[in-house]
Amino acid sequence: MKRFGRTTAGVLLVTAVAGCGVAPIQQDQPVYLQPGQGLAAVMLDTLDPLTQVIIEPRSSGGTKLDIASVPAGKNIYLFPVPAGQYCFTRFQYGRWGFFGKEGELACFEVKAGEIGYSGTLAPRVEDGQVYSHQVMDTDGFRALLTQRYPVIAKQFLPPPPKPYTAEDLQEQETAPPPATANQPIPAVITPHKPPDAGKDQISSWIKDIPGTRAEVVFFRNNTGWTIEVRRFELYDCVGVKQTCGVQKLRLVLPPHATKQAIVIEPASPDDAYAFRTRYIYGFVQSGKP
Repeated sequence: MKRFGRTTAGVLLVTAVAGCGVAPIQQDQPVYLQPGQGLAAVMLDTLDPLTQVIIEPRSSGGTKLDIASVPAGKNIYLFPVPAGQYCFTRFQYGRWGFFGKEGELACFEVKAGEIGYSGTLAPRVEDGQVYSHQVMDTDGFRALLTQRYPVIAKQFLPPPPKPYTAEDLQEQETAPPPATANQPIPAVITPHKPPDAGKDQISSWIKDIPGTRAEVVFFRNNTGWTIEVRRFELYDCVGVKQTCGVQKLRLVLPPHATKQAIVIEPASPDDAYAFRTRYIYGFVQSGKP
């Protein structure tokens, strides 16, 4: 958990605050974003019930976010919004309305096609003043989003990285390297039978390329909608020819289609190599059947 900062707030007595922004998503189902949209994830941790929570765009073209009421405790609210920066500007406690001071706002960014975590916004009264703490608790955010919105979490959150352990390295060092193969790697590899889909919207698996020491990553769309793999990353790379990190890959999968994503090779033909993968995908609106 990383404490990111806190925002001071002014206070005024009000009788009502009219909400005129967009309301949060109510159901846990796949989110179909329009071009240029991302998913704003606003997480609040409050000791008392709040009303009329307002998050406003920092630039023109954005959408004002309106949460009518927030119960005490930790809660997440999701909004499909135009990409951009958004700031926590106002909330109401009883008859008292609180507003953030310009230049001291708790802001966060939403990127197109991705989920933008607000940080955990925690309004508090301390020493007679109102503060809105902004704590970057990514593990807590992932856990709560997965609990409250499992379908959306699976759609937008990449799998958590698995740390490379000493046992992994030792296993690489002691395993005999496969025989060197000199056959060229084909441009297109025929996929073998993929794993059972189960409840997964998208499947990914890795296949050895016969006659070589290379491997290929496949994706299969298990839904009746068009899916796009928008971010694909190699990490924990050891002895890999390809550059580790986010790859320049945007893979569009029609309904129930299987496609080859990337071929991965060892940097040296005789040495062991290893890598892990993770990805983010989303639904394409035009793919609706």
